[in-house]
Parts: sequence; structure tokens; C-alpha cells
Amino acid sequence: MRTSKLPGHPNLPVVVTPDGDASHAALLQIPQTEEAELDRHMRAVGAVLFRGFEVRTPEEFQSFAG
Repeated sequence: MRTSKLPGHPNLPVVVTPDGDASHAALLQIPQTEEAELDRHMRAVGAVLFRGFEVRTPEEFQSFAG
């Protein structure tokens, strides 16, 4: 997992992108393995944006977001 800010928008959500494996399975692991870092970002800016992961169906999205 890599984190960054949106260019030109330092107060907007932290952007999380894959660091290698972009699979749906890798995305599902992030909340478990990176919980403390995600919590820190949520407290600092209020949102986290996940980009670049292989989420192909509404069901895959729901399995992550739900």
C-alpha cells in the first residue's frame, strides 16, 4: 500500500494505491494489515480514497466497502 495526497489538494483525502499487488484480494487485506495507518489518515483528513485496485463488480466493491 502506498499513500499520497491528490496533487494540488493537500487537505483532501489521502490516496491509497497498490504497492505491487493490485488484486481484489490484496485490497481486502489492507484494512486488517494497515488498520493503524488508515485510522491515522482518517483522523487527519476525514477520508481515504482507494485507487488502482482491481475491483471489477459491484459485489467485489461491496465485499470491501460493506
